[in-house]
Amino acid sequence: MTVKELIAELQKFENQDLLVVVDGYEGGLDDITKVKRVKMLKNFNTGRKGDVFYWGIHEEIDDRTDYDRSNERVDAVYLPR
Repeated sequence: MTVKELIAELQKFENQDLLVVVDGYEGGLDDITKVKRVKMLKNFNTGRKGDVFYWGIHEEIDDRTDYDRSNERVDAVYLPR
C-alpha cells in the first residue's frame, strides 16, 4: 500500500478522531507509537526464513542486513507499535 492509497482509505472514515491501531505482538491491538521513514529491501525474506507467518517479507536496511542479496531497495513508511 502506498501513502496515497493509505490516505484515500483513511479519508473514507467520517469520524477523523478514531484511533489507529496495529496488531499486538501475539494478540490484541497496540497503539502506533510514531511514523518513521525507513529504507528496506523489498521481498528480502521471501523463502529465506521458510516463509513463516510471523516474519515479515521485507527487511529494514541496517548493520545486520545481508547486502549481498540483489533485492530492490525502496523507501517506506513504517508505523511501529
